[in-house]
Amino acid sequence: MKAIYMATLVVMLSGCAGGGSSPAKDAHSPPPPGARQISGSELSSQFIGRSHQSVTSGGQAFTEVLTADGKARIHITGSPEATGNWKITGDVICVTYSAYGEECNIVKADEQWFWFIDNAKGTTNNRFPR
Repeated sequence: MKAIYMATLVVMLSGCAGGGSSPAKDAHSPPPPGARQISGSELSSQFIGRSHQSVTSGGQAFTEVLTADGKARIHITGSPEATGNWKITGDVICVTYSAYGEECNIVKADEQWFWFIDNAKGTTNNRFPR
């Protein structure tokens, strides 16, 4: 009887562990329906000249800085810093790194988060705290 209780407990605990969230999953989840798309001028005021942090889809933490002169720097844990460029056209922000390619996004926001949504695919590339 004790073996049955132990087996049941193991099954229950493994189910709890698998159903939770993770930083990588959370950072790439879609925005809620109430999130609004922000304008190019809001993109500029919220992201240019500021450092922002999140995690890659593989779970590595990163810090990215977009400077006023159109330059971009990203440091992903375990990798050397990469440099590139950014531009805002209309309400789309594109960041290009030779090491990672170009990524163009619209940005949606709520009171707590910004979601970078791939302009072509419609999938979430990343989420950043406000």
